[in-house]
Amino acid sequence: MRLPRSKDQHAFCRKDGWIPERESGHTVYRKVLATGDVLTTEVAHGDKQIRNPDLFAYICREELRCTPTQFWAVVDRGIPVPRPQPEEPSPEDAIPYGLIQMLRALGHPEDRIRQLRSKAEALTLLIWKRLSRASADEGKRAIGRGMPNAGSAAEVREQRRSSL
Repeated sequence: MRLPRSKDQHAFCRKDGWIPERESGHTVYRKVLATGDVLTTEVAHGDKQIRNPDLFAYICREELRCTPTQFWAVVDRGIPVPRPQPEEPSPEDAIPYGLIQMLRALGHPEDRIRQLRSKAEALTLLIWKRLSRASADEGKRAIGRGMPNAGSAAEVREQRRSSL
């Protein structure tokens, strides 16, 4: 079995449309598939060779989601790995415009909104954003009163009156 060097792995990532995320001792590449899956792989700097065929098979299968044959087709001939395409959403799963407007109003970036694939995903994002905002607001109110989780201002006044 033909085993790759670091330069082959870098070439695979560039030719197959992976994005370099960060560099330290390795370059970390990331690829977001049309299905929404996110793939990540690390490639060593220099010209190191993978010497273990099982390791190469593991990297192809688990990190790159391709076969060794597909890996070499990308490196040698620039043929991208055929990837599954997402299913077309059904009309009842379409994201209503009003929901998109609410997400924008809550400060979600446009690129994140465009990545949403279903109404359920958009609603989940909306709920989490509203819950996190509500938790942050409650924390600010509690800190402002000097009492963590003390309740509303009316409850605090009532507690003070009853203690007198």
